[in-house]
Amino acid sequence: MGSSKKDFDKIVLNDLKIKGSKPISENLSTVTVGDQSTCLEISDTNGARVVGDFRVTQDLLVAGDIKGNIKDMVLEDVTLDSLTTDSIISTDLTITANNGNVYMNDGTSNIFDFDVDDPSVKIMDDANTSDYFKTSVGTNGATTIATIDAVGNEADLTFNVDGFVDINTPSGEDITLDAGGNIYLNPATSMIRAIQSEVTTFELRVDGYTSAGCGMTFASLVDSGDYFRIDTTTLGATTITTVDDGDSGDGVSADLTFNIDGLIDFNSASGEDITFDSGGVITFESTGTTTFDRDISLSSGRVIYFDSADTKIGSNSDNPEDMVIEADQDILMSPDAALVVDAGGGITLDAGDGVFISMNAGTEFSAANSSYSGMLLGCTHVFGSGTGGVFVSISNTFANLVWDTDKFALVTFVVPPSNIVKISVHLPWVQAASIAIQLGLATDSSATTLGTKYQNDVDDANRADNFNINYSWVVEGSDHSWSAGETKTLYIMAYAASSMRFYTGGTNTSGFGGVIVEATALPATIGDGSEP
Repeated sequence: MGSSKKDFDKIVLNDLKIKGSKPISENLSTVTVGDQSTCLEISDTNGARVVGDFRVTQDLLVAGDIKGNIKDMVLEDVTLDSLTTDSIISTDLTITANNGNVYMNDGTSNIFDFDVDDPSVKIMDDANTSDYFKTSVGTNGATTIATIDAVGNEADLTFNVDGFVDINTPSGEDITLDAGGNIYLNPATSMIRAIQSEVTTFELRVDGYTSAGCGMTFASLVDSGDYFRIDTTTLGATTITTVDDGDSGDGVSADLTFNIDGLIDFNSASGEDITFDSGGVITFESTGTTTFDRDISLSSGRVIYFDSADTKIGSNSDNPEDMVIEADQDILMSPDAALVVDAGGGITLDAGDGVFISMNAGTEFSAANSSYSGMLLGCTHVFGSGTGGVFVSISNTFANLVWDTDKFALVTFVVPPSNIVKISVHLPWVQAASIAIQLGLATDSSATTLGTKYQNDVDDANRADNFNINYSWVVEGSDHSWSAGETKTLYIMAYAASSMRFYTGGTNTSGFGGVIVEATALPATIGDGSEP
C-alpha cells in the first residue's frame, strides 16, 4: 500500500538540516531531521560516518576501497578483490580463491602462499622469495615437507620443541631417515633407546659404559637382562660382551655366533697377540682348510682337538713356510686312532733337554729318556783302489789304519743327548800268524790316542790263517769334556807285536768287503752288570 499525501506532507515538513543550520564543509557534521539529530554525519569532501550500527539488508556494492581505522566488522559473506587488515576474528572463516591462491603480503612481497588448487602452504624468505618452506598434501593425505634454497642447499629444517617429539606411524609402516650426508643424534643425556612393547631392546650410549667412549646394547625382547653389548673406551679398547642373567636359562646360554658370507680375518697389530680363552673347548670347524698365519699359544692345561675322520696339520701350500709348534709346557697329541706325521720334506725332532721317550699305552719301553739309543750316528765304509783290495802294514807302534794314503778307518758323528756313544769297527781281512793285535781310538790323523783305556787287546791266536775282527768301545763324552750336539771324529788305530797286514776290499766286488766304522747312540744310563 502506497504512502498517503498526508504522510508525504509530514515528511516534507520535517526539513533535513546540518546541525546548527551551518553550511556543509570538509568537516563531518550531524544531519538533523527537524529538531532531532540523526546518527549520520556528512561532509562535502571527506565522506560520511554512521554513529552506531550500519546494517545493509541487501548487497553492498563498493566501487573503491574500504579502509581506515575500522575497529570491528562483522560479516557473513564478503567478496573482495583484496583485503588489507590488522586482524580478522571469526568463528568460522572461509576464504575462496577463484584463481587458486591466497597470499599474505608484508607490504612488499607475498610471504605466505596458500595454494588451494594444489593443496600446499608455502612460506617464503622475505629477503628472497625463491627460498622457501613448503608443505604439500596429496592423495590419501600423503604429505610432503620441503625446504628450498634457490642457489644452494642451505635450506635447513630445524625443530625446536619445548616438549617431547613423538613420530608415530601405523602398524606396518616404516620411518626412514635418508640423509645426503651424515645423520647425527645428539641427546642431552647421551642415551638413545629403541623400545618395543615397553622393553628397551636397543640402547646407544654416546659416552659408553665407562664414560670414556661409546657403547651400545642389544637386548632380548623376552628379557632385557639378556643382552649383547659393545663398549669402546680409552685408546679405542673395545669389549664385546654377551650376558645371560639366568632368569629363564642356565646363566651361560648367551652364545655368540658369527654367520659370515665371506672370509673372517682376525688381524692384530704387530707384536700384539690374539687370545682365545674358553671355559670349555675351542673348536674350529671348516668345510675346507683352517689356516693360521701367526703363532698359536695355549694356556697351561689347554687342549687342541681335531674333530675329523682325517685331520691334517701342515703349512699353507700357497705360502709354504715352516710350521712350528711350541709350548711352555708339554704338548699332548692323543688321537683315538693312529697319529701320522707325513712330511713332504724332512722330519726334525728337537728336544731342548735331550729327553726322548717311547711309550706303549703310557709305559716307557725305551731306555730311560733315551729313545734315540741305538740310533746310528755315523758310518764309514772304506774300499781301496785295487781290484782285489789293498792292505796297510802295522807293526809294534800304534798307527792309524789308512789305505791308499787317504782312506782312513774313521767315523764322524754328533754327540747325542746322553753324551755316550758306541764306536764299532769291522775289519774284513786280517793276515797274521800268532801275533798279538791291539786296536785303539785316536782323535786325529796323527794317531793321538783318546786314552789308554781305549787301547785294547783284540786277538792273540796261535794260528796261521786269515780272519776278520769286529770290535767295539763305549765312549762316555763326559770323560773328555764333550757336550751333546758337538761334532766329533774318531780314528781307528792298530798295534801288532810284529809286522802284519789289514786288508780292505777293492773294486772287484767278488772279493772281501770293505772296512766299516760306526758310531751308535747309547742311553743316558748304562748298566754295570748289577742286578736290577
